Amino acid sequence: RVRRGVYYRPLDTILGKSSPDPEALVDTILGLRGARALASGISQYNRLGLTTQVSGSITRSVPRRIHLKRVAGIPVYLSERPLEKQEGIRPEERTALDALRDLSRVPDASARDVLERLRELLVARRLKFERLARFALSEPPRVRALLGALGEDILMRRDGGKRMFSRGLRALRAKLNPLTSYRIRGAAGTLRRAPAWRIR
Repeated sequence: RVRRGVYYRPLDTILGKSSPDPEALVDTILGLRGARALASGISQYNRLGLTTQVSGSITRSVPRRIHLKRVAGIPVYLSERPLEKQEGIRPEERTALDALRDLSRVPDASARDVLERLRELLVARRLKFERLARFALSEPPRVRALLGALGEDILMRRDGGKRMFSRGLRALRAKLNPLTSYRIRGAAGTLRRAPAWRIR
């Protein structure tokens, strides 16, 4: 018994009894509480090449506030995100949107580093702009503006990219207040189309 409602059957190894995987434990506990959870945070930033840092904690995006501080001695951080409005979103897509939320707070990376890496992932089709644009409609306005400027920047650099990006761009622009501007450090100097999305 690991904790109430959670059991683990250890395996015999040459080093003794095996221990449960902390990340699997966190996902199991959240599942028992009826919460859908997606991996995010520094470990996912590392997997996408957004940072070189390795996390000693476990971070999950969850649709509502849940109290869970530590599992198997490892700190757990839960970020409330609109997952109920983002049906079908993948962990790497959630991570990309979180990186835009935390643009100036990604460890060991500047805002320029993060935006350039996201651009690379979009151009290489590891991330699909149209899917990100759809999921970003339930994100804060500054995330929609950043993604829009990033998408339009790619559109300007690619021949034949207009059909691929125009639909998502129109949806993002329609969800922004045309009178609101966004002060986002490091973004205006990196994205050529930042002024068109009122990013300063």
